[in-house]
Amino acid sequence: MALVQILRNFQGGELPHPRVQFWKAKRFLTRVIFLLLGLSLAGLTSCSVIGEQLNLSPQAPSADVKRLAQSTTMTPLAERLFYRQDPKLEPPQLFWEQCKVPHGNIVLGCYIEEPGGWRGKQSRIVIQNVIDPRFSGTMEVTAAHEMLHAAYARLSPVEQEDLYQQLHVARERVTDQPLLKLLQDYQAQSKERYAHELYAHLGTELKDLGNPALEEHYKQFFGDRQQIVAFAEQSGQAVAKLDKQADVLEVEIDKLEQQLIKAKQSLEKAEGRLNILSASLEEQQSKVQQTQASVQSASTKTKAQHLAAKVKREQLALNRKIENYNRQVKQQKKSIVRFNLLVEDYGKKVETYNQLAWRRWKTMEGLSSQSITSRR
Repeated sequence: MALVQILRNFQGGELPHPRVQFWKAKRFLTRVIFLLLGLSLAGLTSCSVIGEQLNLSPQAPSADVKRLAQSTTMTPLAERLFYRQDPKLEPPQLFWEQCKVPHGNIVLGCYIEEPGGWRGKQSRIVIQNVIDPRFSGTMEVTAAHEMLHAAYARLSPVEQEDLYQQLHVARERVTDQPLLKLLQDYQAQSKERYAHELYAHLGTELKDLGNPALEEHYKQFFGDRQQIVAFAEQSGQAVAKLDKQADVLEVEIDKLEQQLIKAKQSLEKAEGRLNILSASLEEQQSKVQQTQASVQSASTKTKAQHLAAKVKREQLALNRKIENYNRQVKQQKKSIVRFNLLVEDYGKKVETYNQLAWRRWKTMEGLSSQSITSRR
């Protein structure tokens, strides 16, 4: 007796897992990442304090840039510093070219230092122009983040070290796992890079710094720092919603896989028992036929009657076994129907999961520096 085709597809002992590669390929997009690109750390310690570097009037900002400064509650000091970086809002392709976005990263802004300008350096800020309404707040938090990079670069070595020590302690208050992972990656690169990113990330994304001195420090840049934190939370809601749905589905799919594995094993065992029973029935049927043949060739009437009685007993026993076999076959068919329904449910959930992954990819596609090829 052969099982249904869907069961034979699992002969390798492992259930199909069509969602894994496709979804996990996207899961690195869990949060919007603001990378500091093009920053030359050499010579940072020769920078003077912010006030000493703001003695020249910046160029008049565009209306969109001014809106970003105002919506993030930048103080006059912060606005002046921000505008001095000649911030530009660029479409994706121009943004990627200017910020030299590395493969596989979602980067929405960059602070670049290049030779020239004051003290042999000039700096600028480039922000990707995000028009998708689902990412409302993204450009705002990016603007605040990059402005803080410019601010940190202009602090004295003593100020930088003092802030680094306080921020390193404040990092212990971070509960967002993607942000923690990002900061760990920066820490593994260099202390300078890590310090820069602590200053910009915690200043714009950590709601409670747990340090009045740090809060007071950031007040010189933002009238309401919590507004920036709110923008950071808001900007990730579209993707976070899809992630949450996917997490629920992933648990359900994993549970279904375990059920399918057990059901498959149970069906295979039952199939084995039925095959053995079928062989036994064929053997017993052959014996009954042989006994029947013996009745015809019996040398005496008494012997023929004895053999006929034996045939009857063997036939009754055979009939009971056939009835038992048919009951097991009937039960096996029901089990196969349940198994196929379980497989169908599994397939639907996997398809939904992959659709979520696809929607997530399309959602982030306009923000990604590299397109991703899905593999099922």
